[in-house]
Amino acid sequence: MSLGRERWLGLLLRVQPRSLRRAFGTEWMDTARARDAEAAARGIRRLVAHRAREGAGALAAGVKGRLTRGRGAEESIKREGTMGTWSLDLRYAVRSLRRAKGFTMVSVLVLGIGIAAATTIFSGVHAVLLAPLPFAEPERLVGLWERNPDFGWDQQDAAPANVLDWRERVSAFDDVAAYRGNSVGRVTWLGGGEPRSVAFVDVTGNLFDVLGVRPVLGALPTFDDTWAVGEPWAVVSHAFWTEALGGDPDAVGRTLELDGGAPRIRAVLPEGFRFPASEIDLWGPYGWAPDASDQAWFRRAHFVTPVARLAPGATVERARAELDAVALELQTEHPTLNRNMFAGLTPLRPWLAGDLAGPLRALMAAVTILLLLACVNVGNLFMARAAARSGELSMRRAIGAGRGRIVGQLMAESLLVAAGGGLIGVALSAGGIRVLERIRPLGLAGTTSIELNTAVLGFALLASLVAAVTFGLVPAFRAARGADPAHLSGHRGQAGSGASGLHRPGSLLIPAQTALAVILLLGAGLVTRSFTRTLAEEPGMDPEGVWTFTLSAPGNRYENRDAMLSFWDRVVTSLEAAPEVTRAAVTGGVPLTRSGWTSQLVVRDWEPGRLAFEVRHRAATPGYFEVMGVPLLAGRGFHSDDGLEGERVAIVNQRFVDTYLAGEEAIGRQVTFDREATENSVWRTIVGVVGDERQLTLTQPPEPEVWEPMPQDWGNTRSVVVKLGGAPSDPRAIFEEAVHRVDQRIPLIGLRTMHDVVDDASADARFLLLLFGLFAGLALLLAAVGVFGVTAQSVRRRIPELGVRIALGAGARQVQDMILRRVLALAGAGILVGVAVSLAVSGALEPLLHETSARDRVAFTVAPVILLLVALISGWLPARRASRVDPVRSLTGGG
Repeated sequence: MSLGRERWLGLLLRVQPRSLRRAFGTEWMDTARARDAEAAARGIRRLVAHRAREGAGALAAGVKGRLTRGRGAEESIKREGTMGTWSLDLRYAVRSLRRAKGFTMVSVLVLGIGIAAATTIFSGVHAVLLAPLPFAEPERLVGLWERNPDFGWDQQDAAPANVLDWRERVSAFDDVAAYRGNSVGRVTWLGGGEPRSVAFVDVTGNLFDVLGVRPVLGALPTFDDTWAVGEPWAVVSHAFWTEALGGDPDAVGRTLELDGGAPRIRAVLPEGFRFPASEIDLWGPYGWAPDASDQAWFRRAHFVTPVARLAPGATVERARAELDAVALELQTEHPTLNRNMFAGLTPLRPWLAGDLAGPLRALMAAVTILLLLACVNVGNLFMARAAARSGELSMRRAIGAGRGRIVGQLMAESLLVAAGGGLIGVALSAGGIRVLERIRPLGLAGTTSIELNTAVLGFALLASLVAAVTFGLVPAFRAARGADPAHLSGHRGQAGSGASGLHRPGSLLIPAQTALAVILLLGAGLVTRSFTRTLAEEPGMDPEGVWTFTLSAPGNRYENRDAMLSFWDRVVTSLEAAPEVTRAAVTGGVPLTRSGWTSQLVVRDWEPGRLAFEVRHRAATPGYFEVMGVPLLAGRGFHSDDGLEGERVAIVNQRFVDTYLAGEEAIGRQVTFDREATENSVWRTIVGVVGDERQLTLTQPPEPEVWEPMPQDWGNTRSVVVKLGGAPSDPRAIFEEAVHRVDQRIPLIGLRTMHDVVDDASADARFLLLLFGLFAGLALLLAAVGVFGVTAQSVRRRIPELGVRIALGAGARQVQDMILRRVLALAGAGILVGVAVSLAVSGALEPLLHETSARDRVAFTVAPVILLLVALISGWLPARRASRVDPVRSLTGGG
């Protein structure tokens, strides 16, 4: 008896209960050895059948004997029970997978990649859409906003006077607070030796109470602390307290030495809280004058972001109805300032998630498809392995194993592979999360961040279990049905039938793989088309060689307009004195950063009632347009004495001329920033027209804009833009030296190139492109491997048939073409299904695309062609092997 066959028979014995192995295993092996010489002459198939019959008889006799030995033996068998069976199946699965190292490694790796991708994206989905907010009873929190069809507003910041009225009149609100959501300020902390720039935000004093946050130290401010009464105060983050203040337990009451004042610390917030942005370290009061609520600007200016806590028992629907009613009352009470001004609310989580929700849902759908594709590939491997083990499985059926036992055994192997894939997936996702954060930081307004937490690990476990069922169940049932003891009898036709039965579902794998792959490939194609068109948009300026940074001049040292303007003038002069600097300027904000402010506007000589809504405003010193490469189309730029004395002037962009002046001559026209011109209106004369910069994003067209000289719109925090000649080795050192010649205590904030600004403006589009491209690439690879594997299996099983065809005169080219036609037919069917599904759900991707239809013809043409080519290339090698089958060897069993 050969060593190989003896090991094989020993393996069959190991799957039987331990008690039967001890009692009859030796007897069966000895009998097999004794009959080996006699049975060998009958041929290998009859030998296998003979062993099966004798083995089954011996084991059956053993079972019968055990059952007649009394109640004690019966109780022993029962004690092994289901757990014993599963334990045995798992041990056998471990040994089986260990012997098939190549199969195991490939299966675990393919599944691990799919689980890693899904887990990484789920971590972002969890942080943004699912993780509990770090507030008390977050389900009672809602974000408030205003809507005005005249301005084109929807979910915009609110006027503080309106917010105060909502707070008083909407009974469904327990309380209403507000913060400056779109403007993170900067101050310089001077108490730590080296000046340190610190981010702060203005808030109403009751914000922390509304959110349900409790301090680590001190007592939180109240709503009454919102106003400019009493001494100034500040609330500090836990990080600032530990890093800057050394975790001083007596920090409460300590005065912070800031360049703009000296507030006293009222409280230290808990670790991790930095709402409404992750960089916030200080919170201070709005500091409104007590009589501000009676002034027109308090209702005209819309710059606060309100958040409300619902009263106990109040529903969102009730609060929305009451808020709508109050908004209508305010329209009646303030017909000029609140004309067509409506209000609305959104539960806080989706309100904070904002534009992140759509891309994350699309990416989650994409990785789910990728995981399914990985499962299909692993299922194909399991099916091929089951086909190769048909003899072993048939022997197990012959010796008494039921179909359920075989399914359980194969599912044990699936679970082990899924467990290995899950472990690899978690390990890879840990790195993937770090990469994801680097590509596109996620989280809700500083309240949450993506991390590998318990929920994400639970998702990975669930994905592994679902994957095990997805790729393991069908092959296990097919194998159990195909495991027929009759296949051991030596009749070739029956054996072939069994193999064919295993093969038939394999032909369905190619359409399944190509259908899933084409969906991902189409998504990547659409995102690529959109991104290409985004990058093709002109920003309206030339970023080459331009750097920008922010400076915040302390108000306690530069107390009035003249002092502040002198500071900015000296900064520009000092910068331009550096030999590396070509030109420098100061501006209210650089393009593509949502800077500036908006207002209504009236042009002199317009008929009564005519009004321009949402005109953008920025200020700049002379030289800004030269630094940024913005062309001067008509008139002149700013002069150094503009706005200081005498006539007020303005420069408008071309979009303003096209929108409001119908292409007429703009130079000399006058504008005022009022809703209705009165005798007290301040008129500004247009002295120049410049090209259009994109103010918001690359995907949003330029808006009408009015520029003012800095003396007409001055402030203490401004952006500096500098044009460098050449490429100096250390631009920061150049800029810091120039600024510190003016004031050594002012740090540079946010130094970057304008190329970086442009790149940041397309960050979301690049984020989608990178991930969709990665998923599509993996999908193509998995589809290629799957098509190759299925085709190769088909060729191996059809070797006798192919040998007959070649023996009857079929040429190598004919055989090869036959195989490839079958591959292309199956792939084409899958592609058609995938395209149909993509068309049906294309609307979900439409909001994420720029100037690209979700049914873009180019994408829907190129993606299927690429996948067909991949299928053709993947099927070519097996088809080539099929065309070289030796008919003599195939018909004599030589392969």
